[in-house]
This record gives sequence, C-alpha cells and structure tokens, in this order.
Amino acid sequence: MDDKYKKLGKNIGIITIGNFASKILSFFMMPVYTAVLSTADYGISDLISTSISLIYPILTISVSEGLVRFLLDKDDNRKQYVSICFYIWLVSLVIMFLLTPLMGNVVLDGKFLGFFFGLYAMNSMKSILLQYARGSERIFQYSISGIIESFIYLSLNIVSLVILNKGIEGVLTSSLVSLAVSNLYLVLSTKIYRELTNFRRIKKQILIKLIKYSFPLIANSISWWLVMSSDKYILKFFMGNDAIGIYSASQRIPSLLITITALFMTAWQISSIDGFGSEETNRFYSSVYSKFNEMQIVAVAVLIVGNRIICSILLSKSFYQGWLYVPVLLLANIFYSNGAFLGSVYTAAKDTMGAFRTTCVGAIINIILNILLLPSLGIMGVCIATTVSYYVSMILRMYDSKRFCNIKFELTKNHISYILIILEIFFASMGEKNINVFSIAICILLVVVNKEGIVQMIKLVKRG
Repeated sequence: MDDKYKKLGKNIGIITIGNFASKILSFFMMPVYTAVLSTADYGISDLISTSISLIYPILTISVSEGLVRFLLDKDDNRKQYVSICFYIWLVSLVIMFLLTPLMGNVVLDGKFLGFFFGLYAMNSMKSILLQYARGSERIFQYSISGIIESFIYLSLNIVSLVILNKGIEGVLTSSLVSLAVSNLYLVLSTKIYRELTNFRRIKKQILIKLIKYSFPLIANSISWWLVMSSDKYILKFFMGNDAIGIYSASQRIPSLLITITALFMTAWQISSIDGFGSEETNRFYSSVYSKFNEMQIVAVAVLIVGNRIICSILLSKSFYQGWLYVPVLLLANIFYSNGAFLGSVYTAAKDTMGAFRTTCVGAIINIILNILLLPSLGIMGVCIATTVSYYVSMILRMYDSKRFCNIKFELTKNHISYILIILEIFFASMGEKNINVFSIAICILLVVVNKEGIVQMIKLVKRG
C-alpha cells in the first residue's frame, strides 16, 4: 500500500510543480480580461471553447480516452492504438472543415470561423498528445507542455490586449499560437511519431476493440457537456451574450479549485488502475476519496468567506455581479470533482456504459431545471441547476461503483459538511459587507472537522 501512496504522491508533485504556477498566473489575468473585453466578447470566447468541447468527442469517437486506458495496460499493440487515434483525428479535421461554416452561423453569428476551425484542430490534437503522455507515464513531459502553453498564452495576451488592444481577436490568436507550440513540444519530447504505422497495417480487431471501448464515451462526454455547458446556450437564448460573459467570469474563480483537483485527477487515473479489484485497492480508494473530499470542503469554505474581496480584485465593474454566483458554483465543483473521481472506477473496470448512465441522468435533470429555473431566477437558476445535477450524478456513482470497488463513504459526515456550506453561502450573500461573521464561524467549523484531508494530502505529496 505504501508504494501506491508514494507513486500517487510523486505524480501529484510533478504535475503540480509543472502546472499550478502557470494556472495561478492565468487566474490572476482575470482583471485584464474583464477590464479589456466586453461581457459579450467574453461570452463569445467562452462559447467557442464550449462548442469545441462538444464536437471533439463526437468527431473523434472519444478514442483518446481509450488510448490512455489501453496504454496503461502495457498492451503490446500500442502502435496500433496510437495510429488509429491519429487517423481518426485526420478524418475529424475534414469533417470539421465542412461543418465550420454551419457552426459559425448557428453559434457565433458567422464570426471567427477561421479561429473556430484552428482551435478545434489544435485542441483535438492536444487531447491525443496529452493522453498519450499520460498512458506512457511521461508525466514530466505532460507537465512541461502545460507550462509552455500557459507562458506563451499569457505573454501574448498581455501584448495583444494591453499593448495592441486587439480585444477578442488577440485572445483567440494567443490561444491558437500557444496550443500549436505546446503540441509541437509534446510531439518532439514524447516522440509519438515513432508509434505511427501505415494505415493498411491497422488490425481490424484492434480497431474494433478501441472503438467498442471508446464509443460509449461519446454519449458520456455529451452528457457531461450537457451538464457543464448546455446552460450557456440556454442563457444565450433567454438573456444573450452579456449574461454568458458574466456567468463565465463567475466560473473562473471556482476554476481555481477545479485546477487543483484536475492536477490530482491526472495523477490519480494512473494509480487507480494499478491492482484494481483487490481488497488492498478498495482500502486505497476509500482512503484517497475521503481525503480528497475533505480537502475540497476546506478549500470551498475558505474561498466563500473571501469571495467578495476576491471578486472585487479580479472582476471589473461590468462583471462584478458575478460574485453572487461564485459560492454556489464552488459547491457544485465539489460534487463534480467527486463524480469525476468515481468515474475512475469505470475507467479501471472498462465499463464505459456505466459512466454514461450515471452522467446521462444528471444531464437530463440539468436541462429540465435550467428550463424551469432560468426564466424566473436568471443566472442563479443556472447555478442551482448545475449544482443539483452534479450532486445527483455523484450520488448515483457512489452506489453504482460498488459493483466494481467497495469504497467506504462517510455519508453522514459529508452531508453535514455540505449542509453547512449551504448555510455559509446563505450568510455570505447577506448584507453589503464583504465578510459575514456567521459565514466565518461556519468556515472555521468546517476547517476543524475536515482538516485531516489537507494534512494527509500534504503528507502524500511529501512521501512522493
């Protein structure tokens, strides 16, 4: 068991060193974005990335997800898997080229078509390269690519927004160039080109095996997209691009928590497969999940207390009303991250249909609640719908995952913490003062009760 913790801690440490600093810098660029860009421009930029995240798994059949899973199995057919992903990616580019005018007219009002296609090409390539790096356990290269992308993106944004005043075109150009350079680094450092084989040498049985695993993930990805992103299109319909801009800006602060958990999940996916199904692994899953959840609760409790102050620093006047939505989205991110953690059980068990079923229920609930709540509650209705749908998906996965892995959940303790967070949100939203004494008291209580999660995560990284 100690070796499992040591390996997980080592991977977390490498990924954190490689990515966290750059993510922090990106986070503190928010004042520049909200000061220079209009709420509508910010909304358009977010719609482009949101649309790409929907289209990519459909056009590529989510094969990159299958790639990382089979590479971690140390399968002798690695060249076959890599080559299949590459050829499917090329086909997806052709299809995307034909679809771009339609998507541009429907989603972007005919604007930024070149950026839309270019960003799809670079993002879809990046996904394959990153999954290859993870599956090959090249965590160092994975981390460095993140540093390169963030450094170039931030540098170009400063020049294009502050000096050249290029607005949204500058943001999109910066994103395109930084992705291209990062992808080039991954190609050269991982030497993935050595894994490519002639299309005629692709074995039919390997192709079927990969597609059989990956195909259900299309539906799962679409369902996650519906939970995470469909609200922006509903917002656009009811309230326009300005509302999307404010909502997207409010999501950037909870994204700091998502960044931290994403770093953990990148390392965790590797560790979660090792020895899967054994009693030792069950204890390992239970221990890590408990500390992971506690860490998030503490982080959210602290961020809620300082929410207004943080928003006053990071958001310009036209975006500032987003402070009201941040605490609810922070709670939503706990449920999302816990659900993602439990999703690793399905990955390890190669049960992609199970992942889809649990996500699909959350997606349906999200859409129904958005339609019901948005007209009367506006952006807050979207936040509530997102939170409820993430919670439902998490609960379903808690019970369904026991088919493969007997994880011990501290349900009573966890739900008391969630209720306390809801009370903290209520008090933090009251009055005109930046900090509410009742929310502070609840925060302290949550930190005391869940402090073990932070302590153990720090020890874990040190052991690694």
